Amino acid sequence: MSSLRAMRRHTRGLLALVAVLAAQVLMLAAPAPSYAASGSANAITVELSSLSPAIAVKGSTLHLAGNLVGGSTSRTNVTVRLAVAEMQVRSDMTSNAGVGSRLIFGHDYTAGTIASGATVPWALSMPVSALSLTSQTVYALDVEAYSGDVRIGATRTYLPYAMNGDSSFHATQMVVVWPVTAAPTLDGQVDKDVPEAVSDSLATQFAAGGRLDKALSVPASIKNVTVSWAVDPDLLTTADRESHGYSLYPDSDAGVGAQDASIWLSEARSVLSSGGELWQLPATDPDLGSLGRSNPTVAAQLVQSATSRSGSTIQDLVGRTPQGTLAWPADGQADSGTLNLAKAADPGAVIVRADSIGLHTALDSYTPTGRAQVGGQALAVSDTALDAIFAGDAADAAWKGSNQSLLASQRFLAESALIAQERPNLSTPRTIMVTAPRGSTPDPALLTAVGEASWIKTVGLSTLLSAKSDPHAQTSAPKRAAATVQSDLSTTQLSATSSLNASLGALTSIMVGPQPQQATDSYYPAVLRTVSTAWRSASTQQIEFSSAVANRLDTTMGLVTLVKKSDLTLSGKSGIIPFTVENRFNHPVRVGIRITTDHGGLTVQSITVQTVQQGSTPINVHVSSKVSGTRVTVTAQLVTPDGADYGDPQSLQVTVSSIGSVTLIIFALSAALLVIAVGLRIYRGRRTRAAHAEPDSSGASTDNGALADAEREQ
Repeated sequence: MSSLRAMRRHTRGLLALVAVLAAQVLMLAAPAPSYAASGSANAITVELSSLSPAIAVKGSTLHLAGNLVGGSTSRTNVTVRLAVAEMQVRSDMTSNAGVGSRLIFGHDYTAGTIASGATVPWALSMPVSALSLTSQTVYALDVEAYSGDVRIGATRTYLPYAMNGDSSFHATQMVVVWPVTAAPTLDGQVDKDVPEAVSDSLATQFAAGGRLDKALSVPASIKNVTVSWAVDPDLLTTADRESHGYSLYPDSDAGVGAQDASIWLSEARSVLSSGGELWQLPATDPDLGSLGRSNPTVAAQLVQSATSRSGSTIQDLVGRTPQGTLAWPADGQADSGTLNLAKAADPGAVIVRADSIGLHTALDSYTPTGRAQVGGQALAVSDTALDAIFAGDAADAAWKGSNQSLLASQRFLAESALIAQERPNLSTPRTIMVTAPRGSTPDPALLTAVGEASWIKTVGLSTLLSAKSDPHAQTSAPKRAAATVQSDLSTTQLSATSSLNASLGALTSIMVGPQPQQATDSYYPAVLRTVSTAWRSASTQQIEFSSAVANRLDTTMGLVTLVKKSDLTLSGKSGIIPFTVENRFNHPVRVGIRITTDHGGLTVQSITVQTVQQGSTPINVHVSSKVSGTRVTVTAQLVTPDGADYGDPQSLQVTVSSIGSVTLIIFALSAALLVIAVGLRIYRGRRTRAAHAEPDSSGASTDNGALADAEREQ
């Protein structure tokens, strides 16, 4: 078999040599062309809009069509020609139009004069046999525009030819991971069982023809394609909650997408419960890359919380149990911090991209199976070039005006065909993986190309996870690409989430009994949503969402507060400062009060944690002072049973006035004199009344007051 394959390779090489020599003879008969830079202002843009067939076979006819768009100057005698170049290995795909290609003569299209800025259609048709192609080979097709002998524009696409192999050929196994995720909307506020959304962005995505609708319907509709779904359970929870109605922050207007959310959730039940493999992400799809460079303890707590909150959500809402949890950092980029954090998700699989860990074989002689061990951790590895195609490859985007879906499909067919031709006689076919980017809209043409490639057999992620790492493959230390690092959530954003997490922990800890804690449960996913991977491309929206969550959480925490006090004066070395704890929850809470001062001479009692009932509860704080005539700032802070601060502190100014011994003597003497004075006044009053009551000549007593009254009457 190996000798037959060697003979086939030699024959292929001989035919290619003959074709090249023939082309050179034809070119010698014509004037040698000169080349103008395609990107220059006076160049013509060659647009490609259609190509058929996508995979050429013997006896078929090749059809290409598009437009020519004039540059800054008019061009005359414009002709469109096709050139082909054989792609022998994957690295050849990095070359540009005109590199290594040979012109196909006798099938030109004459466009004539192209005025500046004008658009003129072109079309080429020719039998595939005219291209002198070799079976089981991939070719670059260069559509080139000439003005006389000067090339003034070009575009490149690809064409696999006669790919059906013999019985020794083994199709490459390919895993297609498709995310079902979106930017979060619910801020955790629930009023009368109606959730609140910070934006109505999901309404159009849930609707028929929306992005999330297509994320399910398009992959599920493509024949011969098995998809491994990567679903954010929190998105399903959001759809379920919004399907019953929701309001919008901050004006409490009614959201418009309840019905669409309900219909989409029904679609999710239908699609996710039947086709492909079902995997889940940690709830809210936390950004492992950004969190990996933050506080390791807090980051691990957040990821563990996200994983635990995934729970049975998918089973409950879809009716199918996921096969496991995926730790999948943004763009498949991971460093050591990311991989360490991924363990906190207790993942069934960790997905990274090949360029992040440098997965390759010596001299890049072939593409290894997408499985690797890095730092003792097993990884599922996606193919860098294939991922780029699904993300909108910049190499194709450079061909302005062309059908980008067509270019992507043809590039995918070419890349995957070249992979399949690498060491095709492996007894166990290699398994590679491609991951669609989060937030993308599926391209039906691209997925159709996956299904039409006979050299590919799509399989589930579990197949890759059961495969062994290639013993000949090499890796390097994990590293994240610079572009990915630049799109990380900022330190300020991560700090805000850490603060929210601490505040929520404090709120939960003061609750008494399980029922009150259920009222705070909606805030946990809200805090996690502030570090969702979806925010990497929407920093402004993340800040708005995080602020909304913070405002809502602050409002809820504000139901337990210390009532503000006015400044006071203590008339002695000891006394009481009365504080009041206001509890506006409809259930008791447990809090304490920690008192601090800015002066060491004042000793203040701290209040241990106690149960505070609904309403206002006065609490007396005893103080004592070793100094006098001093103004001391006293700060009271509510604390949780764990000793953490709760809410904002309250401060007041306390003036300590002390009374000395001399002052006390003076005060005592003054008081004694006052008592004596009062006694004398009383004594004199009695003497005066006794003097007025004197006896008359008959021995009877006369009331002087009555006598005076009688005289006034006369």
